[in-house]
Amino acid sequence: MRKVRYAVQGLFLFLFIFMSIKHQIYRGTVLKTPPLDSYCPFGGIETAYLYITSGTFVDRVGYSNFIMLFGLIIIGVLLKSGFCGWICPFGTVQEWLGNLGKKLFNNKKFIPESIDRYGRFIKYPLFVLIIIATIVSGRMIFRDYDPFIAFFHMGFGERPWTAYLAMIIVLVGSLFIIRFWCRYFCPLAVIVGLIGKLGLYKIECDNEKCVSCGKCEKLCPMDIKIAKMGRINTVECNSCLDCLEAKDLKDAISLKAPKNGKRLIPAFYPVILLVIFFGVIYGSKSLGIWKVGRGPGGQGKGLGAAGRNSRVAQRNAENLNFSILTQKSDSLKVLAEPKKSSEEKKECDEVRKGLRKVAEETAQGEERTIKIGNTELVIRGNVSLAQIEQMTGVPASYLISKLKLPPNVSRNINIGNLKKTYGFVMQDLRKCIREYFEKHKK
Repeated sequence: MRKVRYAVQGLFLFLFIFMSIKHQIYRGTVLKTPPLDSYCPFGGIETAYLYITSGTFVDRVGYSNFIMLFGLIIIGVLLKSGFCGWICPFGTVQEWLGNLGKKLFNNKKFIPESIDRYGRFIKYPLFVLIIIATIVSGRMIFRDYDPFIAFFHMGFGERPWTAYLAMIIVLVGSLFIIRFWCRYFCPLAVIVGLIGKLGLYKIECDNEKCVSCGKCEKLCPMDIKIAKMGRINTVECNSCLDCLEAKDLKDAISLKAPKNGKRLIPAFYPVILLVIFFGVIYGSKSLGIWKVGRGPGGQGKGLGAAGRNSRVAQRNAENLNFSILTQKSDSLKVLAEPKKSSEEKKECDEVRKGLRKVAEETAQGEERTIKIGNTELVIRGNVSLAQIEQMTGVPASYLISKLKLPPNVSRNINIGNLKKTYGFVMQDLRKCIREYFEKHKK
């Protein structure tokens, strides 16, 4: 089974690297792929509070993350922690580095068992801290420290040094302790492990058939004491099924359901796993509910001519549509509305002039980008005031005052929703940001 698992792991690692590079190279064009954040089940957990309370998402997260989380739950309920042992590409990188380390250091243990046992609890308070920080900040704050994101950016774009430092520590640590990140720090492992407690099929060791040779424990990448546990309920088991390779145990270890004791043929395990994983993704796409998240603002630097041309074409198309809608609105209103008093008519004319002015300004090339030094940020309606403050340095309180919003308005609600509620337009927001930079320019 290990050869089959390595093949499945290699497939997902290749897919993630391919999608990551393609996303970075073709970012800003029609050829781009969604960011890898869109395929992360943990994003669904991070954005859950904001979605429940306001119906919006944190940046880079969308319905796709909820769908991936749903798939993870199905896998966990049926097959325990198969996502970690077979699918997660960053777990694969760590495991393969750990296997290399075993050969280099002749299977030497670098950490005492007692420290290893208690160290595995670190990920639980870390999980709570990440969720609280995300709720308070309204953004994926953990992304600045995420070794997964740093690794799969493949050197493209600008990532915080903290993320690259975490990545280096994890990769080096994995040479000495297999699945270093998974054991001690991975927040998603908390969810996978807890859901896996409900898993239907789990590894089970028949104590009557066990000859205590210890081969299964030597094969286990997570150093679980399999022979002593009987049915493996521990959250640390990632369902890799490597222990089934211990053939001298004469069928002592198997995949079993709890009540009826029915065994699952190991060869069916990856088939069921892949059917669930890809079935959830392509099933949701066929139903039209797969929608990926968008970033808080694309960086113009490094996009190339194709990216800039794509953005200009998109802006021109939106401007044209806006102008057409404005003109049609004027015509329909003239035909449909009853006769008004001179004051009402004057008021309507002013509104129409305002709409036409906005359309004309936009059509003439109203810039969506905000230039900060050598970086250009695109301010869209899917960011919040708190995110704008973080990206640009413009205080949220300043924008609230300039846009004449209520002082107690939430800083974590998307601008798109604030626009609908309080009636300003994106041009007003961008103008406020530019005025702030002009005013505070040294």
